[in-house]
Amino acid sequence: MPIIDCISVYFIHFLKNKFNYIFFLSFFIIKLAASQDYAYKNYTTKDGLAGNHVYHSVQDKEGYLWFATETGVSRFDGKNFVNFTVEQGLSSNEILKMFVDSKGRVWMIPYTNQICYYFKGKIYNAQNDTILRKFVIKSFINYIIEDNSKNLIFAEPEKNMFGLSDIDKIYHFRNINADFYSMGIGNKMKPQIFLSEYKDSINKSATQLFDILFTKDSIKLSKANQKFNFLCDNTSEVFISPSLVITTNRRKEKSVSTIIKFQINDSLEREINKNRDYNNLFVLNDSIVFINTKSGTVQYNYLKQLLIKEFLKSENISSCFLD
Repeated sequence: MPIIDCISVYFIHFLKNKFNYIFFLSFFIIKLAASQDYAYKNYTTKDGLAGNHVYHSVQDKEGYLWFATETGVSRFDGKNFVNFTVEQGLSSNEILKMFVDSKGRVWMIPYTNQICYYFKGKIYNAQNDTILRKFVIKSFINYIIEDNSKNLIFAEPEKNMFGLSDIDKIYHFRNINADFYSMGIGNKMKPQIFLSEYKDSINKSATQLFDILFTKDSIKLSKANQKFNFLCDNTSEVFISPSLVITTNRRKEKSVSTIIKFQINDSLEREINKNRDYNNLFVLNDSIVFINTKSGTVQYNYLKQLLIKEFLKSENISSCFLD
């Protein structure tokens, strides 16, 4: 089961903030409403959206917003939606995640062993693209990241990983025998992976950070020269960036994650309690995160340990992003 399969219904909401918008994805319909500071608008299929169950959203290099739904993909220019389905080349109408690379390709990830992308007005899939035809995907793609050499790295929940270079060469990697892993672009803009390798039911190694290295013919892992002190397991989350690592730790006496740890470097850490309403985080910059919960979204400065604002307090917010 994909991680986001547990989310039943999403709707898109817009929050005007100066010249940008914050996009909230929520479980429930919110009527157009105004408060003292903000006005919210709900977009649905009546406005042209491909589907009311929105799983993910990204912005491409031209400024268009893309929304992945259970019945196709929508591109939004701020006024109108243009929709794409299998008839236009999607591998599946149900798209779970998307990723925009440095070339401007919008990668679309369904819950199948096929992947497709949009580029310059056309959708490419395994039937019309020779490179995609060579991809060996065992289950479905869970992560896509891109390093500073324009190498793309694809990873599956079944621990399979492979790479695609800037000149479209495919790099293969051994299966990752791990309980837990999470990828990101970390220190010195290197692709990195947190990995809790699985040996057997008794001997489990600690979670460690590795650099992902492209060699002549394959991808290899090398232990990163960074220290992190936390416990990760199947219920944990990790966010990796050049200056920040965020984890949800599970205290040893508890059965669920209870704190969020912000590790700015080897010596500076911040922690906040994570209540039962927690859904996930959106990292805005090097000091601000948005904490999405079942009772609204909180804007939080983790360096100053200060709650700044709260949005949509009565709604279940699954994610948000700034355009």
